[in-house]
Amino acid sequence: MAIIRNTELKIIMHKKGNIRKIIDINDECFKGFGEAYTSDINFLSIKGWKLHKNKTSNFVVVHGSVKFVAWEPKRPNLFNIYIVGIQPDNSLNYNRITIGPNVWFGFKGLCKPVSRVLNISNILNSDTITENMDLDAVNYDWVD
Repeated sequence: MAIIRNTELKIIMHKKGNIRKIIDINDECFKGFGEAYTSDINFLSIKGWKLHKNKTSNFVVVHGSVKFVAWEPKRPNLFNIYIVGIQPDNSLNYNRITIGPNVWFGFKGLCKPVSRVLNISNILNSDTITENMDLDAVNYDWVD
């Protein structure tokens, strides 16, 4: 069963600087640890379409704002859309997007000059079985 989940994350307010929880071993979306890395996405650039056959990724926007779009091959016309990070009204949508195996996804940078996404995955990237598809191959309009 494919996983696409949007989880609101906890922010612990502190007068010297807030603490933002990302994931722990008790979270339902935690499937083990393989690696963690950040990806930069330039303003209005789109990375996708990508499908990992054997990997679960937990994405958190740590700087800027990013639009995530995901869909399952069994339901190709149903898009799950999430905008995470700083919102147009300067509020914070601090969520974790979990994308499990066999889900197509892409993401678009919405902040100038760059946004940054933390990816915590259950396996190493070198051990990941990945498929890629051109953006034009899917009937989705990325224009906001």
